[in-house]
Amino acid sequence: MHDRRYSMPERGLSLVEFMVGVAVGLLVVVGAAKLFADFVIGNKLMMLEARVNQDLRVAADIVARDVRRAGYWDNALTGMWSAGTVAPAVNPHATGAGQLSVPTANSVSYSYARDTNDALNAASESAGFDLATVRGVNTLRMKVGGAWQELTDPGTVRITTFSVTPVAPALVNDLSPYCGCLARLTCTLTSIAAAGAPTATIDSLQIVLTGQAVNDAAVVRTVSETVRVRNPRLAGSCPAV
Repeated sequence: MHDRRYSMPERGLSLVEFMVGVAVGLLVVVGAAKLFADFVIGNKLMMLEARVNQDLRVAADIVARDVRRAGYWDNALTGMWSAGTVAPAVNPHATGAGQLSVPTANSVSYSYARDTNDALNAASESAGFDLATVRGVNTLRMKVGGAWQELTDPGTVRITTFSVTPVAPALVNDLSPYCGCLARLTCTLTSIAAAGAPTATIDSLQIVLTGQAVNDAAVVRTVSETVRVRNPRLAGSCPAV
């Protein structure tokens, strides 16, 4: 006799169960695909932001390192003190075409000595930075030895702002106490001041650089840096007595 206790009815998935299973599977696949896509997009955006920030930081660092050399002159001592009745020499990198120019436009120009003479060689000693359009993109350029070269990559970042502005007030040091005539008792601080006391003015500059990713206008970064010009502006002189 057949024992009904061990018999089980045989049945498969119904169409409804199958459709529900497919729908749940699709939801899992879509969710996983969405998470993967978000990860890829977020990673790409993060890399783009890092690239723009790195390009701007490197460019600002190069600007700061070079601008602080503005006005360097190998014979600077002769511009303040002189022997006998010889008039102090004039720093060719602090006057005229060689002096530090900080306009409101997106550029800065200056010069510094690359030799030991007392003349400005515009072909090799002029320097500066400006914005120029390269392949349709605003690009920061650097002037080296009279020739311009690109400093930022126009394929990666578009420079929207570049400014170099003086930090006020500048630091002015009175150099009168170092005049040799005081030790020789041939002058006084009062007479030095009346004749035009020697001073050294130390300038500081604020550098601001803003860039935008060429492939994503929403990626915008700004870097700023304050740099002190290492070569002070000399004015006045010690009496030649």
